[in-house]
Amino acid sequence: MIDTACSSAHNLLRKRTASWHSRLDRLPALRVLMRPELSLAAYTRALFGLLQAHAQVERRLDGLAADCPPGLPPYRPRLPALQLDVQRLGATATAPPLEPLADAHSREQPPLPATPASYLGVRYVLEGATQGATILSAAVARRLPQLVASGAFNYWELQKTAASDWEALTQHIGAPRDDRELAALTAGAQYAYGCFIDSLSASSGDRAQHARREPLPTAGRRPSHPS
Repeated sequence: MIDTACSSAHNLLRKRTASWHSRLDRLPALRVLMRPELSLAAYTRALFGLLQAHAQVERRLDGLAADCPPGLPPYRPRLPALQLDVQRLGATATAPPLEPLADAHSREQPPLPATPASYLGVRYVLEGATQGATILSAAVARRLPQLVASGAFNYWELQKTAASDWEALTQHIGAPRDDRELAALTAGAQYAYGCFIDSLSASSGDRAQHARREPLPTAGRRPSHPS
């Protein structure tokens, strides 16, 4: 039986962050991963964007580590796997050079309260990304089999393994909460979404156009969401 309080709390977070999720899913750097014409150059740019995002989000998550709720599986850092994949891609003659993204995080991010709700909000985005990892990794491996052969596929393998933590996370997120906890939960998720949107936009060279086309929602305003 589904716990009603758990279901409603999780659904509320999903609704409050739906527009952020939609913005992230629409980014060219991610959509190209599913396209038949995926090239190594496009993949490398996307991977570097993921690395930049995880570097910032995992650093913030580390700062909130003391607020990890008891009983929640510990976070499995993705950054070392991404760094290894980027290193191995950079060592191949066919991989394009990796350029630094100096402006990837120039947008000021709001401070997060040091609470378990903030921690869960950040992890909501990180762990949510694992849920499509099996399909996405299969598509990437099919189009770029040299990634697996060269040992540059560690991030996707880790994402598939980490997918098992999603159910426990959603149970913790769904615990009954007051308005302050719900605000911190939402702020944590919006912070993480913002980092990924900034980094992946910069990695595909469309950050300026993306920002002009549709400003990011702010943590203080309830974003619209698809019906």
